[in-house]
Amino acid sequence: MLDSWIDLTSDKFEALPPPSDAKERRDFTLLVIGGCLGLAQNLTGGSIEMWKSEKDNTKQSWIKSMTIMNLKILPYPHSLVPICIMKKGEVLIAYSEYVRVFVMVGKPRKYQLYDSDKGTFRRLKVGGKRHRVVTHMESLISPNSDGL
Repeated sequence: MLDSWIDLTSDKFEALPPPSDAKERRDFTLLVIGGCLGLAQNLTGGSIEMWKSEKDNTKQSWIKSMTIMNLKILPYPHSLVPICIMKKGEVLIAYSEYVRVFVMVGKPRKYQLYDSDKGTFRRLKVGGKRHRVVTHMESLISPNSDGL
């Protein structure tokens, strides 16, 4: 369960409960959705629920971003983990025959791109034996700045 997050503008940790509409209260994966913190949850290989964090003037909350269905047509549906949403709306999804272990120990990974408009998957071929996906967000503000 996600218990807290850090607000870089105020340098404070704040409590952030999981989404209220989550079917289960465990096994969330952090990712980037539209430049914001996101959560994903693989529901026993049947679907993946995704939420985007949004903050209004008073509190931080989760807004359901998307549900990815029909995971059973892919290999190893229980190990599918979304990494990020690309600029054109496609979701980069990693998977391995080793359920969820590959994130920690570097087991071989494969990738799918999910087209949210068409509801289709496309295998992404990555050359080489060793590779890593890293998400980042461009910013002109340093996380070390004092809020100039």
